[in-house]
Amino acid sequence: MNHTDARPFDMGLALKETWRLMIKKPLHVFVWGLLLTLPSVPVFLVMYGVMGNLTLDQLGNENDPAMQSVAMQINMISWAVQIVALGAMVLVSKAINEHIIRSDSTHAWFGLKPDMQAVRSFVVLLALWIGFAIVIFLIAMIAVLIGAALAAVSGQIVGVLVGILIGVMGLAGLIWAAIKTSLILAASVGLRDFAFVQGWQATKGHFWPLLGLGVIVALLYIAVALVMYFIGFVVIIAAVFAMHGSLDSGLPINEIIGWGGVIGLCIAYALFAAVFSGIAYVLAFGPFASAWRQMALRAANASASVPTTAPTL
Repeated sequence: MNHTDARPFDMGLALKETWRLMIKKPLHVFVWGLLLTLPSVPVFLVMYGVMGNLTLDQLGNENDPAMQSVAMQINMISWAVQIVALGAMVLVSKAINEHIIRSDSTHAWFGLKPDMQAVRSFVVLLALWIGFAIVIFLIAMIAVLIGAALAAVSGQIVGVLVGILIGVMGLAGLIWAAIKTSLILAASVGLRDFAFVQGWQATKGHFWPLLGLGVIVALLYIAVALVMYFIGFVVIIAAVFAMHGSLDSGLPINEIIGWGGVIGLCIAYALFAAVFSGIAYVLAFGPFASAWRQMALRAANASASVPTTAPTL
């Protein structure tokens, strides 16, 4: 791929190809979302299992010894589930990239096959997540330390303002780094290799278009989230009002709602959340996969147009 080619990709096409994937393969999107959602279901079941004997009054009291014991058990389960959730996130992000980058290929198992490309995607995403976590930690530490030092010398207001300024500068740096690394996963899927360098170099000359694409993607994500959360909020409020007459804060939870009700709620939640999760992930990864695909195709066409022999004079 010619990384010096600064011609911008077609942002409209990137969004169109993402939308086309959701329209042409809604079952894929739903399955991806369901895979992302299912790891949280055991947490809900375990929560009910360990909290079933508690009353609503105990749940509202953080100092209650029984509540503290339950919280520790739930945290241990949550950490274990996060490992499974990470695997689901890797498989789904890989599948979305493959469907857009290699749209004319067949994708077994909805693209969720745990192959070597999944391993590469895991390494790439893990490296990016760790890198960003370290940078965020360092920015926070620098802002706090410098802010505290200045507060001791020049006053609290100066220290706070400088700390905020460092935080804003750090945020700008994080956005820059996010754009510069936004094509690494797509490049790794497209090239079937670890493409940290190629993905980074591919953003050269495309920073502002990619930033614009990122802003549009973020706005679309927020819009979808607001719609889905509003629907969920309405359903929850309706359920609370329906149960209001039978609620007794002194009764154990397992006497208010049994296992059948909890399992039914988990199924309803999984189906509902799967829609949002699938759409959200396609929106997050699809446009950048399309951007990489467009750049790679242009570079390939440019290479093919170059004569292989010197022209005669």
